[in-house]
Amino acid sequence: MIELWIFILPLILIFIIPFPIKLYFMYDIDKLVIKILWKTYEFTSKNLNKKRRDIINKAEENTKKDSKTKKFKQIKYIALNLKNNKLKPSIKLCCNLTYGLGDAAITGIVYGLIHNIYSYIQYYIYSYFKVKQIKFDVQPEFNKKTIYTEINSIIYINLVKIIYIFIIILISLHKFNKKYKPCLTKN
Repeated sequence: MIELWIFILPLILIFIIPFPIKLYFMYDIDKLVIKILWKTYEFTSKNLNKKRRDIINKAEENTKKDSKTKKFKQIKYIALNLKNNKLKPSIKLCCNLTYGLGDAAITGIVYGLIHNIYSYIQYYIYSYFKVKQIKFDVQPEFNKKTIYTEINSIIYINLVKIIYIFIIILISLHKFNKKYKPCLTKN
C-alpha cells in the first residue's frame, strides 16, 4: 500500500504544481538572442535575411487564397475559445525598449504610438493569461539612431492546464471543420 502512495503522490504533484517556463528575447541592431528554458539561440542579420528569403520562396510556391482565409478563420476561432478558457496560465512579463530614430520629432511621435499600441498588447495578454506582474519601460534616445529591445517573461503552467488547453484546441478544430465543411457540387 505504501508503494502505491509513493507512486501516486508524485503524479498528483506533477499535475497540480505549476512549473515555470522562462523566455528571454533580446534584439539589438543586428543581433537577436532567444533563450527558452536553458537553450540559447543567437541570430545575426545575415542569418535572418537568408531565412526570410527561404520562407518567402516557399510561401510563393504554396499560396492559395482559399486555404489562407480558412486557416485565418480557424486560428481566430481557436483564439476565441482560448480567450474564454477558465484555466489560463500565469505570466510575469518585463519589457525594456530603448530606441532612437535620428530625429527628435519623429522619435517623440513614435513614443506616443508605442504607448498607444501597448494598451492593445496589454489587452491581449490579459485575455490569454492571468497576469502576475507586467512591466513596460520605453526609453527614447533623441538624436540617436539605435534600437534595443529586451523581453523577459516567465509563464507558469501545470500539466492539467496543458491538457485542458490541448482539449480546447482539439474541440475547436473539430467544431470548425464541422461548421465550415466544403460544399461539393456536381456539374
